[in-house]
Amino acid sequence: MDEYVVKKITQTPGQFAADEQPSSPSPDKDYLTYLHKICLRLRDRHALSSLLQTLIRAFVKFTQADKGNIQLYDPLSHTLHTVSSHGFDKEMRQSLPLLNEGQSPCRRAVMEAKTIHVDSINDPAFNYHGSAMALLQKNGICSMMAIPIIAYGRLLGVIALYWKRHWYPDREVLKILDLLAHETANLIQHRQHEEILQAQKIKAEESSHAKDLFLATLSHELRSPLTAILTWAQLLKSKHISKEKLAIGLNAIEDSAMTQNTIINDLMDISGTILGKITMDMQPADLNQLIHLSVDSMRASAEKKSVSIRMSCSKPLIASCDPTRIKQVFSNLLANAIKFTPEGGEITIQLQSHVQPNQRYAEIVVSDNGKGIKAEFLSSIFMLFNQGFIKQKEGFGLGLALANNLIKLHGGTIHAHSEGENRGTSFIIHLPLL
Repeated sequence: MDEYVVKKITQTPGQFAADEQPSSPSPDKDYLTYLHKICLRLRDRHALSSLLQTLIRAFVKFTQADKGNIQLYDPLSHTLHTVSSHGFDKEMRQSLPLLNEGQSPCRRAVMEAKTIHVDSINDPAFNYHGSAMALLQKNGICSMMAIPIIAYGRLLGVIALYWKRHWYPDREVLKILDLLAHETANLIQHRQHEEILQAQKIKAEESSHAKDLFLATLSHELRSPLTAILTWAQLLKSKHISKEKLAIGLNAIEDSAMTQNTIINDLMDISGTILGKITMDMQPADLNQLIHLSVDSMRASAEKKSVSIRMSCSKPLIASCDPTRIKQVFSNLLANAIKFTPEGGEITIQLQSHVQPNQRYAEIVVSDNGKGIKAEFLSSIFMLFNQGFIKQKEGFGLGLALANNLIKLHGGTIHAHSEGENRGTSFIIHLPLL
């Protein structure tokens, strides 16, 4: 904002009646001292909202305005959002978005990156929607100014000022307004950068903590089956062990070894997907058949907990995929559902096709009536270092992280849905079809 261009959309000063002559404050010593104090306050480490409130009061006081607000610009939605205001009653604060519609001064200040000054809102050249004009007239507004907040060529927002009398600034006033707007831009940009850095720091600390929890849990998960193997191996050395205990011991060793094998294989597969070193054998395959094969492989585990598996997927649907990897995904989702479904519970699997304008895809839904997922964990459920599972001592989500990576490699998507704790969970997969 090195240069202000003031656009005067109204009559010339000589056309006003004697009692309506434009006025502006004189930048006397008291005002300059006040502004100096404001600039010093900007260095304080207060919250951004508090500092912006101080700034808008400074703008209002210096210009002798009746009302004012600071709005920040959202480059994604191209909209302005009020973050601080002074002199507005509740009704007008709620109606402020109306004052940004059409070719309003605030909108023009954003589009043209220039200060827009309006001597009289009644001038035909002043373009406001009917509802916005009615709002201004109801509050007795005559003049207004919109000053863009720009830092290093980047638009950050707008300062809007309103007067109940005709007001026009002289050159000295514009220079001081430019100084204040420049300080406002620097403040906003600096504080926004601080907030981003703080958020990144918190995220990094949380990620580091999650990795520590993950490694601690992984150590426990690997140690538990290893302990069982060593314990039974020592017992099997005994010459007095019965045939019944021998059978139990051999089964325990086999189960423990299979558990360790699954964990290690999942870790290697996740590493492969992350590093791009996993091998995919793509070929046409029937998803219906792959689901049935996965269910057959997990049925024994489900029967141990008296969990029933109901399928609704009789129609063949052909996709280009790696059958082994897709079965791995289905098996991981089923294992997860069995783990969190209480005895006597139910798991359902649905398979159906959908058609979009340029694509036909399959939707696979694996649902259970088990423990459910808290809302705050849904967005991170497929992350490798998922604190939701770890903190609750419910494993560490290797299967879900791997499923997510494998589905992405197939050009598909996967997401989870849950109504909350003890309300069950659904995993929805979309895969492109041939």
